[in-house]
Amino acid sequence: MNCFLRSPDGLHSFARGILAAESTWDRGNMKKITVVPTRVRIAAELRKSILNGEIKAGEELSLTGTAEKLAVSRTPVREAFQVLSEEGLIRLRMNRSAVVMQIDENYIIDHFETRALLEGEAVARAIRAGMDPTSLEQLQRDIQNASPQEREKSFSDYNQSFHLCIWRASNSPRLLSFIESMWNGPSYSRGVADAEHRRLSIEEHQCIIGHIRDRNAEEGREAMRAHILRGLENFIKGYRMGKTVLY
Repeated sequence: MNCFLRSPDGLHSFARGILAAESTWDRGNMKKITVVPTRVRIAAELRKSILNGEIKAGEELSLTGTAEKLAVSRTPVREAFQVLSEEGLIRLRMNRSAVVMQIDENYIIDHFETRALLEGEAVARAIRAGMDPTSLEQLQRDIQNASPQEREKSFSDYNQSFHLCIWRASNSPRLLSFIESMWNGPSYSRGVADAEHRRLSIEEHQCIIGHIRDRNAEEGREAMRAHILRGLENFIKGYRMGKTVLY
């Protein structure tokens, strides 16, 4: 089954996510973000769609079809497929396609818990390296001053930018590479407590900034771990209800 053919405009929602991530944004005072590499965004969106059940086990992903729908070359798509194959999410075929594998809650829990460990380490290293929280504080002001409508539109970009700033401030290329390989992509939801999730995430980000400002590496580590694991709880609730949720 070709999963691209199910949406009204001929694009699967993960494709729209990639295209949105490619774009720049300047909503009010919101600043342009620095995006992650194309192969990472493609892998992230596919991963998210597989984990939340939007792309079902047994569905086929075409290398050429994916590249065409995303308006990218086949090279980053091939690299993304390889990453997901190594994670056990898809099985590569000789005809340049892939089949989505069956996953369960244990896989999802392991994925998020690993992310929590890595991102906790990233913020601890960023603090020890003397990260200046000014850029994060500006992001907070922008999202907090945005209207509810603009906050909803901008949240995914804001969230990506917040985490990416910390990853890069860790001064560890290998750690950055590991975290990018597990990134879940921009959040798009049609499900559970979206506004409440955004509110809690913004509050948790503010707490993390406080620990960065105070140069408290261990408290920053624990705050980030708690932040990611709350996202896991939200995701699992939606997974059990068969809904796509923010995380």
